[in-house]
Amino acid sequence: QVQALWQRLTPQEHAQLRATPDDVQHLLFMTRFLRGLTTLEGALGRLREMLAYRGEHAALINRARARIPEDTLDFNLDFVLHGESLKDGIKFIPQGSSDGCFVELIII
Repeated sequence: QVQALWQRLTPQEHAQLRATPDDVQHLLFMTRFLRGLTTLEGALGRLREMLAYRGEHAALINRARARIPEDTLDFNLDFVLHGESLKDGIKFIPQGSSDGCFVELIII
């Protein structure tokens, strides 16, 4: 179904998607546009919204991504804009749930 989404993009949209970072084009990322939707048209609309958003906010997205080293695998507030101010409000608990999932608590 992801391939069907790609095929229905306009040439301009396809070029914009190909210009995104590899993680944005990744199959797993692309399946997010199918989740919870019953039609390919709905998924295509969602994909087009993402492309429009990325186009409109490209400079900000690029600045934010430039702050994160390419080999980063874990979430780190040091790479988040104003992350220092959030460190006291977010607590990460490894293996925090009964099924072994990680937990983050946002303290308000």
